[in-house]
Amino acid sequence: MQRRDLIRAGLAAAAAATLPPSAVRAQAARARTGGDLAIVNADIVTLDPGRPRAEAALVRAGRIVRVGDRRSVMAGARDAEVFDAGGRVVTPGFIDGHVHLELSALAFSDMVMAHAPPMTSLAQIKQALAAKARTTPPGRWVVGRSSYDLQNKVTEKRLAMRQELDAITTEHPLILFSGLHVAMLNTAALKALRLWNRAEAENLRWRNGALRVGTTIHRDEAGDPIGIVTEIADLFYSADPYTVDEIKAALRAQTAPLFVDKGITSIAGIPKAVNDIRAIQEMDVAGELPLRIRYYIHTPLTVDIDALMDTGLAAGFGDDMLRFGGVKIFVDGTGGDGLGKSFDDLKWSQEELNRTVWLAHDAGLQCILHCVTRVGFEMAMKAQELAQGRAPRDLRHRIEHVTYIDDAPSIQRMKAMGVRVTLTVAAPASGTRRRGGPRVFRSFVDAGLEPLAVSDSTGTEPDFSPLGGIGALMAGPSEGGVLAEGQALGFETALSSYTLWAARALREDAVKGSIAPGKFGDFAVLSADPRRLRGRGLFDVRAHATILGGRVVHRA
Repeated sequence: MQRRDLIRAGLAAAAAATLPPSAVRAQAARARTGGDLAIVNADIVTLDPGRPRAEAALVRAGRIVRVGDRRSVMAGARDAEVFDAGGRVVTPGFIDGHVHLELSALAFSDMVMAHAPPMTSLAQIKQALAAKARTTPPGRWVVGRSSYDLQNKVTEKRLAMRQELDAITTEHPLILFSGLHVAMLNTAALKALRLWNRAEAENLRWRNGALRVGTTIHRDEAGDPIGIVTEIADLFYSADPYTVDEIKAALRAQTAPLFVDKGITSIAGIPKAVNDIRAIQEMDVAGELPLRIRYYIHTPLTVDIDALMDTGLAAGFGDDMLRFGGVKIFVDGTGGDGLGKSFDDLKWSQEELNRTVWLAHDAGLQCILHCVTRVGFEMAMKAQELAQGRAPRDLRHRIEHVTYIDDAPSIQRMKAMGVRVTLTVAAPASGTRRRGGPRVFRSFVDAGLEPLAVSDSTGTEPDFSPLGGIGALMAGPSEGGVLAEGQALGFETALSSYTLWAARALREDAVKGSIAPGKFGDFAVLSADPRRLRGRGLFDVRAHATILGGRVVHRA
């Protein structure tokens, strides 16, 4: 069987999941039903221009049927459960528009969390990896997750070398990630991923058969790898380091504390492997998904675009908990070799990218395009403009991580094309530390681009939340905010970037993003009113409760 046929077979298996008829019927029933709930004594911020404020809302079978005052809601409540908000602010449930859910859950359940800070040295990190190796069966992967730019955050001022990692274990393939685009591997891991031999490594290919580009394998004078590599995360995932059952166990343990308990009711999920897709489908069928997922498949890292087209999988296919959205495309990569040398790291020729975007566009699939360089941005825009020129469609293609775009012509060009943009707002829930923020955010807001604020959660940033992000967008720069002086946003604007604008970017604003009749009964109940707070006090707000489809799924 050819690789392309294997990919088709894998996707077909993931889509079918060999479900008994009873399971299919149960899944369909769950998709049509939800809880009955009357929310009262609330300060509801609806983001619905027809009724911007309310004090009560009624949910029937998981959908909002009434928004108004307490009397009108209770008149129709009958036997619905009553949730007294205690005068607290209630907003639409938060939507994180760019999440690697399965990888995040695995990071916190099964990987070594070796971030700097709190760790301060490679010596500490190696001790943690050694402890994990001692409890891991031989042959299984030992995986460490650490911070971006690790070499500048540890006392040694460098990355770990292969020999150091071999000293930890030779019985396990071991990989330590700095972010996800830079990694340090021991000998066993290099050989497992076919990176040891130069000739073999240089012949590695993407899923579509094209030679890999952008992967850097640093070697010594003898030609042996020193252990530091870039852009090989997909090779790690394709080795199936975790089973479907292990992924499901991690999701059961971690999705609530990482997402649901922070008021998040929906995500745009970007699975890294076919086993990830199988896991969320099996959990959906079993009624175990704790939040709503619209998922996007990597191409060509997880599947070749032609193989995906051959499946006939359509955007929006699924149920109210799990739907297929489209494709994720890396236009460029990390933009360097991991040791300080910068380059554009383009993954495609313009012609190849044009073809891939067109095939997805023609099939009605939304494209999420990763672009961290100006060259990559120009390529992505050209591909979209060509596709829209051939067949105009409101697919709301997205460009991710555009912190470098600050000129008015480019911003207007994106708006004219209907492009949606995302920016990672990495302010942690505590507000005590942050990474350099998206200072162009206000320019996008003022231009009407409706930018999404996202976590891009993978486990690299261990502390994140929408409320922390909202605080970071509202606070001044001297108070922990990420925007320039005088550029801070008001509460409803910052809130929209995690709710209504996110729903529009996911093409799901008919059912999500605001509080109005007909939409899902998804809400976040806040512990305090951000409109009454200033400065660092904004970072103390938490989700007092999370409501999904009329059911209270989290209470503080």
